[in-house]
Amino acid sequence: MGVTGACGRGNLLLLGLVILGVGCDTSWQAPIPPGGPGGPVLIEAGGVDMEFSPDRLAGPLARISSSARDRMTEKVRAKFFEKLVLQELIFAQGIEAGLDQDPKIQRQLASHLRQLVQKRVLADLAAQQQVSEDEVAAYYEKNRSRFATRKIRARHILLKDRAQAEKVRAEAVANPEIFSDLAKRHSLDRSSGVDGGDLGFFGYGKMTPDFEAAAFALDEPLEISAVVESSTGFHIIQVTDFRPGRDRPIHEVQGQIRELLLRRAVGVARDEFLDSLRQSVQVPMDPDAMAEAFELVAQMKEGRPDLPAAH
Repeated sequence: MGVTGACGRGNLLLLGLVILGVGCDTSWQAPIPPGGPGGPVLIEAGGVDMEFSPDRLAGPLARISSSARDRMTEKVRAKFFEKLVLQELIFAQGIEAGLDQDPKIQRQLASHLRQLVQKRVLADLAAQQQVSEDEVAAYYEKNRSRFATRKIRARHILLKDRAQAEKVRAEAVANPEIFSDLAKRHSLDRSSGVDGGDLGFFGYGKMTPDFEAAAFALDEPLEISAVVESSTGFHIIQVTDFRPGRDRPIHEVQGQIRELLLRRAVGVARDEFLDSLRQSVQVPMDPDAMAEAFELVAQMKEGRPDLPAAH
């Protein structure tokens, strides 16, 4: 196959440099068909025809930020198109060399196909979920206070186990003024611990639900919560300041509520789907095979050339 253009016949290295935007003369312009600019562009390269229709150009363009697309002059568009052409010419030369049949590439293709299909199955499942207006309204009425603009300022101490948390809390309750010192000494949250556990002002929806509920239940300055468990450990919370706010009407927050409920619905549907798959077949794990796989991975990382490539 004859590859011609900016970097000469068959020079894949230089073609690659052009794609990266360095090296080679990038003044070459793709030939325009007799119909003139604006129509499909057909480039013949050793019998390989490449048609760059608007639909095909839209994919690569979509991977560029909208602000960058807005700044693309005609000259920049021409260079962008040239890079697409060169990528296709490189691909065509690889196909002619039979690289599409290379076992390693075939394994990578199979792996990529599996990932795409798996993602599509879950995406289709998510697309089937819906949230009604009644569900949005019911959630709003039940959680109206969560959408208020009220804010509080609080400190917290994060600890690794409940027993330790209860002990530190007892010290804090006995003398609320030393809460900041206790946070500096005991808190596992290094980012706030150095500031005495201070989290600054925050409103609803900024913290985990259990943490938020405990924090906003505190009504008096320096009041201390019960121990609150989260995925990161056990918290003791002390409120230090308040900023009153207003209730937000449903029309201001219905989009936020719908998104929240939809995420929940997708999560529930996904869990139910995965549970049904688990129950549909029982495949026991072979501990010996798993142990051997771990050993193989360790050897691969050591660069053993006699082992199969990971895919």
